[in-house]
Amino acid sequence: MAVTADLYAPPRHEFKEAKPASFCVRLHRCCANGTLLIKPSKKNVTSFLKKVREIIKDHKQATVGHLICLLNPLIRGWARYHRHIVSKKVFAFVDCAIYHAMRRWALR
Repeated sequence: MAVTADLYAPPRHEFKEAKPASFCVRLHRCCANGTLLIKPSKKNVTSFLKKVREIIKDHKQATVGHLICLLNPLIRGWARYHRHIVSKKVFAFVDCAIYHAMRRWALR
């Protein structure tokens, strides 16, 4: 039985290569069985926030409605891509960062 189980198990190196670059995969060890948690990677979050900040900086003279129309598809697409993974804290962080960037833009 152990021989057949080894035939169907993927090698460990293939799993590491197949991991998407925008996710961070970690094995959570607080439980006895261990739980696999997949979160957005820090690189993905920082590059997304950099894009949002660049759009805000490039459109300093835009109206609020126009700026929201520019940012809305970007934010919705990023959130929909990451909605099926453990991302509550990341969404809260991104929400706070976008709020502060928009506040700085409005108070300039």
